Amino acid sequence: MKTTKIFFQFYRNYKGAIILSNGFSDAYSHCKNIGEFVWVNQDNPDYKILGSSVSVVFVSCISCEQEIVVFNYARLHSDIQFIIGGPAVINPFKYTREDFPENVIETKLSVEEYFNFSNFSGMWGIDVSSIKDIIKDKIVSFNYSIETKCYWGKCIFCKYCDKGGRIKTRYDLDIVHNSDISCKLKQIRFSTPGFNKTQMLKILPQFIYQDDIKYDFFCRCDTFVPKMLDTMYESYKGKIPQIKFRLGIEFPTVNMLKFMNKGFTLQSILNTLDATKRYNLETYTNFIVGWPNITPQDVIDVEMFVNETYGKLAHISIWRLYCPDDTTIHEMYKNQVEEYLYHEGFYKGYFPELSDKALQLNKQAKNYFKLCSKIVNEPDKENI
Repeated sequence: MKTTKIFFQFYRNYKGAIILSNGFSDAYSHCKNIGEFVWVNQDNPDYKILGSSVSVVFVSCISCEQEIVVFNYARLHSDIQFIIGGPAVINPFKYTREDFPENVIETKLSVEEYFNFSNFSGMWGIDVSSIKDIIKDKIVSFNYSIETKCYWGKCIFCKYCDKGGRIKTRYDLDIVHNSDISCKLKQIRFSTPGFNKTQMLKILPQFIYQDDIKYDFFCRCDTFVPKMLDTMYESYKGKIPQIKFRLGIEFPTVNMLKFMNKGFTLQSILNTLDATKRYNLETYTNFIVGWPNITPQDVIDVEMFVNETYGKLAHISIWRLYCPDDTTIHEMYKNQVEEYLYHEGFYKGYFPELSDKALQLNKQAKNYFKLCSKIVNEPDKENI
């Protein structure tokens, strides 16, 4: 009789670092009494690892790319049931093919809800013993969840908007600091679309200065952020921990911030960057180009922004705007589509069509953005 239950968790090697998708860590103490944890190489999965006794595989997916791997397992193991949850199911891209595996079930329940436990009743944990040789001497990035929803949730291109999610109340970092992960550097990744004021007040003072620990989190440029960073600095007594501080800026002009419904101002962006520079934080941000409604004034304002913030950003990524399904912006330009975007059956949205004038203005803005930092990542550099 098939009785073994498995919890799949993904890992991948990205630019020399090991990225762990440890989706069951929040309910680790419950899960370890239900089944076995198995780490799966997302980019090179071993499809023979499931034994003949396995009856159910539980998977927490953060992306449709991970879902595709699960579908492949399911098609090869039709006698095993696969239960998928996680962010990829809560905020999904639509699967458009007719070959959705019959032995795959998707759930929007949390792990605790699925197994009839109270939310946040489990003890956080992570077991990397089976991949200890893989992560040894590596930078290892792993997740400590705070919430699965954005406290703002109104940006026109965001799939987090008004989709529910759970705000967690677990703030104790001792168990994360003491996690049994033997590696070169533990990068603690706070999985949240943006720290709110309460989270910053309760979590940032617990950060510690240690050679083998680094913190990685997202933050909006809201007016309270500089003050929170001042408070953080006072608690550290001048010894700043290693922090990767990520800001969602996208397009820093008065016109575009209003259009995107970002909920903060250009001045609040400048104030936030002044604070991150003051405390020498490793600051990352994303810029988006490819806007059909860009104006010549936007390009002038981008140039002014770059001149004012030069040297304050450690790393930038420049992306081409695409309009994800089930978002406000998807409806805005649905009659101005340049290219629909699919990934192995998943519909991800589309690139909006640009006039010749808009294309040239976006190229000018992109060239200015590239001056913001010495480290520039351009995943879509061929598109604009």
